[in-house]
Amino acid sequence: MSKMLMVCFRDVSETDKLIHKLNKMNERLIPDNITAADPKIIFSDRKLMMAVYNPNSTVEVLQDQRGLCLGKVFEDETWNKPSSVSPDGTYALIRSNESNVEAVTDTVGSRTMWYYMDQEKWIVSTSQRAIVMILGRFELNEKVIPWMLSAGNLGPSFSWDKRIKCIPANSIARLDRNAWELKILTEELEFNQLDLSDDEHEFRLKEAIESTLNSIQINPDHWVLPLSGGYDSRALLLFLKEKYNLETITWGTKAARTQRYSDAQIAKELTDNLGVKNTYFELDNTYRDAKIILNRFIENGEGRIDHLSGYMDGFDVWKRLHDSGIEGTIRGDVPWPTSYPLNEKDLRFMSGLSLWSDFENLPKLIDLKLPDQTRPEAFLKKENESLDSMRSRLYQCERTPLVLAALNDLKTPYMETMSPLLSKRIIQVTRTLPNHMLSNKNVFKKIVNECNPSVGYAKYNANQKLAHIVHTASMTEAFFLEIIENGNRVFSEEYLRFITDKLRSNRRGSCIKYLKIAKLWISPYISKKIKTQIRNHVTKQNIDYHVLAFRTVIIIKMNKLLQEDETFLR
Repeated sequence: MSKMLMVCFRDVSETDKLIHKLNKMNERLIPDNITAADPKIIFSDRKLMMAVYNPNSTVEVLQDQRGLCLGKVFEDETWNKPSSVSPDGTYALIRSNESNVEAVTDTVGSRTMWYYMDQEKWIVSTSQRAIVMILGRFELNEKVIPWMLSAGNLGPSFSWDKRIKCIPANSIARLDRNAWELKILTEELEFNQLDLSDDEHEFRLKEAIESTLNSIQINPDHWVLPLSGGYDSRALLLFLKEKYNLETITWGTKAARTQRYSDAQIAKELTDNLGVKNTYFELDNTYRDAKIILNRFIENGEGRIDHLSGYMDGFDVWKRLHDSGIEGTIRGDVPWPTSYPLNEKDLRFMSGLSLWSDFENLPKLIDLKLPDQTRPEAFLKKENESLDSMRSRLYQCERTPLVLAALNDLKTPYMETMSPLLSKRIIQVTRTLPNHMLSNKNVFKKIVNECNPSVGYAKYNANQKLAHIVHTASMTEAFFLEIIENGNRVFSEEYLRFITDKLRSNRRGSCIKYLKIAKLWISPYISKKIKTQIRNHVTKQNIDYHVLAFRTVIIIKMNKLLQEDETFLR
């Protein structure tokens, strides 16, 4: 599936006119490198309409046309009736009756649902662009600017348009259609360590993993498992192997295929050992046009994230999978971090939540006439909360809905995704585990190793690093052109002068780049604590100006794209 949109009117709508608009939006929402299915228009009355763009058989639509589910609900749980319990799974879900309409998010917000409401209509979508098109107006939310520049994402709960809001994780947004009142009901899952033995904790987690994966019902001919050389995707392969003989895929550079201990090499060795098919996609052997890569990356993910490394082929991997009939991917997203933060600042960095003020080589925001950035209360350590506990909370409650959900957005224009290890039952057990079992995925690694063949784990990522990509001549030239030609639509002269000057004379940035590259090569041979020290005392305090330029370009291009969206249906 691609994107979902729901519009609920207070009074009877002009049905034919809206259907025309919903169909026409297909031209803007579908990637330019695939031929997509026609949008699926769903409605049970003249006040409520839904549309799914690039639908496939994984989309569940209720027989009475009063709801739909994108993603996957684990087990045969009843989810179709408003006011019923939220099901377990990773999904974006709409359900309705004559009295209420509900938009439901999963436990950790792995699929973001956005909404807009006024006295005439309530719009819910997995696409901010879709909402802007229906509204016919775009109002840039300047709060996202410092967050995208400092962290490479939109910031906590922010959207590109100041009027569009995010439904929190583990929530039900319920509209009373008669009173025209919206309530957001959020279920809080507490972090509460249980006083049990390590063996008891391990048993409970293993049981939760097994029961979740055993409950999944899919057609294995239409799903693939992206496989790296680490623990997360390997766990899915090992636990699902007896039930489904899933095809696996791995992608990265051509050189990584022969690099010992790379994701590419380990994935092949593992699948050969298990007798599982693995297809490797080379990312550096297709597109060379930086403009195509940037445009497609920003359009497909709606500019929510700067993680470009896995898409340097211009999304050719996802086109080929889509065209071959693959309808979904099973992702190895997990609720436990592996980092060793030294302090709160370091923790923000590792969680993708860095503030502008965290970097020593940046002037004050006010000096560049950039919007102010406020640290949310959730980013602060709670009373009696240890740094380890704060790490787990930020990873699940802030990073997952902000970063992992944005990464899902990049794939869903081509196919469906699900993340079984983010099931509610696994999250519930995880939040009762002691820190020493969560640290470095200790208990999870033990569970995986118990059923693991004698194949080691990867030490190197198969993809190019962002620090490499943004320093290439083609990317640097693309950054310059975009900033010079369109930067003044968003940024002040002071900021534009600052970033272009830094790109022209980035000696310090180049030094930092090479230090980061050196760290990558020695990384397998040093402990994570030493890596943390290097990050904090050598590289971290300074931002790479080429990365900053890339994030600047994301902002400029998204502003332009959304301005075009607002006039598309007029």
